[in-house]
Amino acid sequence: MKNFPGSRTINDLKSGQYHPALAFLLFIILLSGQRINAQDLRHIDSMLLKLEGDIPDTLQMEYNWEIGNDYWLYHEDSLDLAKKYTKRSLQIAGEQNNNQWLIHGYNLLGKIFNLTQELDSALWSFDQGMEACLAREDSMRFMMLYDNKANIYVDKGMYSEALTMKQNASDYFLNHADSNTISSSYFGLGYIYLIKGDNVPAKDYFYKSLSFANDWPLIESEIYGNLAMIYTDLKNTDSAEICFRQSAFLSSEIPSIYNLNLYEYALFKDEQGEQDSAIYYLEQVLSAEGQGMDLEQYQVMKLDFARILARKGRTSEAKMYYDQAHAAVEDSQNSRHRRKLYEAKAVIFESLGNSSEALTAFKKYQELQDSIQNAESEERFKEIEVKYETEKKEQEIQYLNAEKEISALKLASSRKWLTGLTLGLAALALLAFFLFWQRQKIKQQRDQINIALTEKEILLREIHHRVKNNLQFISSLLGLQTEHVSDQTALGALQEGQDRVQSMALIHQDLYQEDNLTGVDIKKYFTKLIRGLFDSYNIRRDQITLDLDIEDLNLDVDSVVPLGLIANELVSNSLKYAFPQNRRGKITVKLFEQNQQLILQVADDGIGMTTDNVRELGTSFGYRLIEVLREQMKGSLKIQNQDGTVVRLEISKYQKNEIPTATK
Repeated sequence: MKNFPGSRTINDLKSGQYHPALAFLLFIILLSGQRINAQDLRHIDSMLLKLEGDIPDTLQMEYNWEIGNDYWLYHEDSLDLAKKYTKRSLQIAGEQNNNQWLIHGYNLLGKIFNLTQELDSALWSFDQGMEACLAREDSMRFMMLYDNKANIYVDKGMYSEALTMKQNASDYFLNHADSNTISSSYFGLGYIYLIKGDNVPAKDYFYKSLSFANDWPLIESEIYGNLAMIYTDLKNTDSAEICFRQSAFLSSEIPSIYNLNLYEYALFKDEQGEQDSAIYYLEQVLSAEGQGMDLEQYQVMKLDFARILARKGRTSEAKMYYDQAHAAVEDSQNSRHRRKLYEAKAVIFESLGNSSEALTAFKKYQELQDSIQNAESEERFKEIEVKYETEKKEQEIQYLNAEKEISALKLASSRKWLTGLTLGLAALALLAFFLFWQRQKIKQQRDQINIALTEKEILLREIHHRVKNNLQFISSLLGLQTEHVSDQTALGALQEGQDRVQSMALIHQDLYQEDNLTGVDIKKYFTKLIRGLFDSYNIRRDQITLDLDIEDLNLDVDSVVPLGLIANELVSNSLKYAFPQNRRGKITVKLFEQNQQLILQVADDGIGMTTDNVRELGTSFGYRLIEVLREQMKGSLKIQNQDGTVVRLEISKYQKNEIPTATK
């Protein structure tokens, strides 16, 4: 596996160097490679050949759409062809009044317009598709087009509108869509907050997206890359490093994405003062010829490489890479790219002793830096000004409404008991103001508490997730070790260790995926644990049957960890020793409460245990582990030979939680 790819920087997101609304879309498109391959060409040629024949209109629509979709997905230089065939499909669909293919066609055409930065045309196309959805009463596709439309608003810098639309789509998907669609929707919300620089809600939505990602390493890798970006912005380098590693693990098999992220990770290392590491990672990207980057971005990477080389005294190499890249960047419309050009030039020419050129380059660099900062400050000022004006208008409206109500009350009361009632209204107004002030104060305190609780829940969920990942990593290491060990005793010990680690990893996996972060559903946990042991020992279903009788209980982590390890040992012993020579049989596992005690009973109808077996059992590591855990839980252990072997553990020290109910 390659090492530690990074992610885009927040400044690059705001500047437009990294296309924000299409980030995840491009991320998935890159999986196919940037150039069309032979198989894709054959598919397009096959569709074109079919179009030459005498085929029905329905197939005409389908084949034209497929060709347009192939050009959109796989060939960045053929977007004009993608438009051409998609429009042909739409023309036939319109003539046939086929709303289904109108939806498909307008959705694809909007995505193509988005890639070509024809944003108004993309909005129009998505609107046409939504009208077709209404005619067909297809609410799911309507919301998907609505969500795509929100991406265009992000590109146009209309973040408030995009957030509202994304939130509406997320609320709908939460009750109607599959988990991966929900995950993508939350990812989009997190990405908008990330662009705006609002780290807390961005982090919250990314973790929500992670909790719904169902075995989808692509989006999980992108989430961890963005979390690394947030932690870097917060100067939390340790957490950023952890997220970089996880992102690397999840995307190591995707070279194009890996190289793009590796470049950003090198910049992160450079910012931390680790120039040697930055050079190492940039050399890897160069050796891959920048796969995953567009041409200009690849040349900018060479400029960064040249700048870092110059600072390390490798001047001749730095000048070579600068000469390769500067012509492609000096006329760029991206001011941040030109800034990198002059920064690299200043450093290189200074190291060459050419102070005049270095000073000229530095002045241009400073001018671009000031213009970028001024533009960002102006944008932020406008955003604050709009927010202030909106709040001011809302306050004025509230004040006018309140004033109108008070005037109406005064006018009505002036006819009777004018003086007394006026005093009463004044007192009532003061009381209402006091109650309103108290209510606002309580609401503010409640909001602060809710934010703190949310942060705590996110942190606790992240801890469980990391513990689970670390335990699974240890389990994988033990599994790899078994491939290099031939001694059967050592293999058995490694297998047992792997099962013990897996029993603890299951606990933390359930905790970070469930709403209840402190308790474990013991029935679900025991089912996964014991069935996992059957799979680990390659037990056929027709050889040994399993009978589980587990009471619905919710126990805290401190109770479940030793209980799971004990169950792991007892069931493993039955699987290994009770049924020699492929003997058929049955294992029964019961867990229930009785007389304020927790009873765990594991029974098998195998060959039973002799006196020598019991004596050997007392000296084994597994039995000693059970004894230590039994004493910890203040339990008693009984072993009986009764049509096989029955082991009964009665536990007095355990902590039970109430079974959580579903919350809105």
